[in-house]
Amino acid sequence: MIDSSNTTAVILAGGEGTRLKKKFSTTPKVLLKFNGQSNLENIVRCLLKNNILKIIFIVHHNYEKIKKHIYHLKKKYSINLELYYESIPRGTGGTLLDLKKKIKNNILVIYGDLFININFLNFFNFITCKKYNYYIFTQLSDHPFESDLIEMNNKNILKKIHKYPHKNLSKNYFKYSCAAIYFFKYQSLDNINFTKKKVDISKDIIQRLILLKKEIYCYNSYEFNRDFGTPSQYSATLNEIKNNVHNLYYFDSNRKLFLIKLVFDHKLLFLNKKKINELLILKKRGIVIILFFHNKNSSQNKIRSFNFNFYCKYKFIFDDIFHLEFIKSNKLILEKINMRSFFNTKNIFFKNFLHQSLED
Repeated sequence: MIDSSNTTAVILAGGEGTRLKKKFSTTPKVLLKFNGQSNLENIVRCLLKNNILKIIFIVHHNYEKIKKHIYHLKKKYSINLELYYESIPRGTGGTLLDLKKKIKNNILVIYGDLFININFLNFFNFITCKKYNYYIFTQLSDHPFESDLIEMNNKNILKKIHKYPHKNLSKNYFKYSCAAIYFFKYQSLDNINFTKKKVDISKDIIQRLILLKKEIYCYNSYEFNRDFGTPSQYSATLNEIKNNVHNLYYFDSNRKLFLIKLVFDHKLLFLNKKKINELLILKKRGIVIILFFHNKNSSQNKIRSFNFNFYCKYKFIFDDIFHLEFIKSNKLILEKINMRSFFNTKNIFFKNFLHQSLED
């Protein structure tokens, strides 16, 4: 049984952050703040929320600053965080391979320059019945020219990672990028070794696994995961987080129901071309997509008018659209929602979501 109790998270926090140096010359990129918290703290909070309590940081550049911050996080959250210092840069995979014998667990690798809000418990539930030892998180890319792009077969098995830069993006498989999150089952890396000191996960480890004909499953994640490795990406991520976009998506554990909680005034920020494409892919897979609007300052007439116009425009995406305040004041609508087969009384996930949303 794979779950959070037998998984160790390894956070890669040793990068130099050359692309962000001009804008943040004295702050390591993993310590950049979003809503008053460093990104390392955001990753730790996300992992704790998913009951992943074994966390290791690999650090080289800015070691003292990061070490001090990790000590602060250990005290704040009363958790044992381990820190490994690379005396020389080992790439994304060098120290990871050194630690594989020490880590008596499955390994979840996360790059430190990702802002994530991911339900890893859903991931564990999803892979419980899967036979694969290797997983790579993938997502629809909104910056393909700056991303490693994924080619997979119709069973979601990785065929090739196309490293950036790219000369052309005409191929269909170029819509998915590597999300810089990997999962390796316990002992699955034992026979993967390199004589060179600097090892890259995608270029070396994943490529070696492909050559050995190991099947690597591509887990298409539609949750919030942003790479902020460049100044423009950082600004875009900061803007989304300020507008609470990172808290909009809710997948149930069986990945059959996708709920979106959208603040009324943020509709244009949310419904961009990338997100519409993501939702259409979910819909093709038979996943139910429900949109909930949330704005306490709107009159009921305005809500009715907006709901009707919005639904006419986007009914090709959503199975239904509701306004939380209108639901709260209208018992019939609430009963109508609960009568739906996918909103039955056994669906604790939906009941908790609705209860929390109405309390907001």
